[in-house]
Amino acid sequence: MKTVGGKVYISADMEGVTGVVSIDDVLAGHLNYERFRRLMTRDVNAAVEGVLEAGASEVLVNDSHGGMTNILLEELHPSATLISGVNKPLYMMEGVDQSFDCALFVGYHSMVGGRGVLSHTFSGASRVLLNGRPTSEGEVNAMIAGSMGVPVTMASGDQYAVSELKEVLGELEGAVVKYAIDRSSARCLHPSITRGLIREAARKGYMKAKNTKPYTVRSPVTFEFEFLQPSMASRAAYLPFVEQLDSRTVRVSAQDPIEAWRLFWSALLLGRSAEKEPY
Repeated sequence: MKTVGGKVYISADMEGVTGVVSIDDVLAGHLNYERFRRLMTRDVNAAVEGVLEAGASEVLVNDSHGGMTNILLEELHPSATLISGVNKPLYMMEGVDQSFDCALFVGYHSMVGGRGVLSHTFSGASRVLLNGRPTSEGEVNAMIAGSMGVPVTMASGDQYAVSELKEVLGELEGAVVKYAIDRSSARCLHPSITRGLIREAARKGYMKAKNTKPYTVRSPVTFEFEFLQPSMASRAAYLPFVEQLDSRTVRVSAQDPIEAWRLFWSALLLGRSAEKEPY
């Protein structure tokens, strides 16, 4: 049964996009970037097509990778609107609110330390724990959506990205567009195949939205994260709400998930300003 006339939020990353396997595929100015921003746009379009087929009437897409100007507006499905650019308070989840029926994650990747393609959990950190457990960008973003009553019902990426989210979210439609061999290699499916997988997963995910519970995290919400370099941790510790645990590890905590996110993101950004390291 269709849920007619609803709103869908799409957060689109790039490492989990069809065919992406290398850092050269996802950084502006590098060898394959222009090619893969087009494939990213097509993956997003497939998700838009799926939810529209299921009865959605409004789709908001948030470009959530790097400088966040990757999606080609002129090639985006005309039924979708796009949030583009950086300096967004909710970052990968900017624009989500209580009015959305569900959120979809397109082009997502697995957590730092894993074998998934270009695996990481927010650049600059070699380890991120959410309430004491290793976490992914997908889980953190699901927490943000969940705090507003919005369930995440679909995700696309490699097999590790999808399985990690299924482990924490339970009911989730997954579109595996490639099978990681290592962090920079994968067995890739053809775009004509992945488009159908993403479209169908998005369609099913939207139709399950009313029966899917938003993801919740117990309070207090605590982020513990290890920086790549000691200089990054010591700079993050300039902030009064940051507790430095050792030379590279800091911790922040708050009762509210959005507040915890803001503290985490502020500390991470300040730490990253000390030493720029890609992934």
